[in-house]
Amino acid sequence: MLLQLAAINEGLAAGFDSPADPDELLALGRLVHLPDDVATIGVLTIGYSAEDPTTRNARLAQRRKPIDELVRWQRY
Repeated sequence: MLLQLAAINEGLAAGFDSPADPDELLALGRLVHLPDDVATIGVLTIGYSAEDPTTRNARLAQRRKPIDELVRWQRY
């Protein structure tokens, strides 16, 4: 949820989706080369919305940590 809020605070659109079928979640984990001990629960999509994303919530921005403290940039 923090990553989703951080993306929205940066002016991006974000949405969480979880396939209902457990087999689809396993296939997703294999697709991105996750180790067997890491479980996939869903996907967070982040991008630019079709609407103008220039309006930001300044109060929300003041409480957020920098994105580098929240995002793990390494690959499994």
